[in-house]
Amino acid sequence: MGVRARFGIVAGAVVLALVAVVVQVVDDRLVQPRIEGASMPVGAFLTVVPGIAGFRIYGAGGALVAFVLTLLVVSVAVDRGESRGGERPSAGDGPVVPGPAVSPTRPGAGDPAV
Repeated sequence: MGVRARFGIVAGAVVLALVAVVVQVVDDRLVQPRIEGASMPVGAFLTVVPGIAGFRIYGAGGALVAFVLTLLVVSVAVDRGESRGGERPSAGDGPVVPGPAVSPTRPGAGDPAV
């Protein structure tokens, strides 16, 4: 192998590395936020337990079917909540507890004691 061939291989590897870095940055900055914003609020419990149960019943295929059925049930429940005027929770919100409405612009608004 000559010097020219080695330089061509190194230059190709550098270009490939740069393209990989650009693709990763575009994915991190543009694609992932859109995917995470449109995802359903499914916690670890709702993925692990049906997956284990499905795997125990029918192996890997059962686990996949259990995941799909779980996501279907959660999707229907979230859509029904939205159609009734509820707010779609995100995965990190924790439990939703109903309480008096408080205006963020007026302190004490909605407080029955004031």
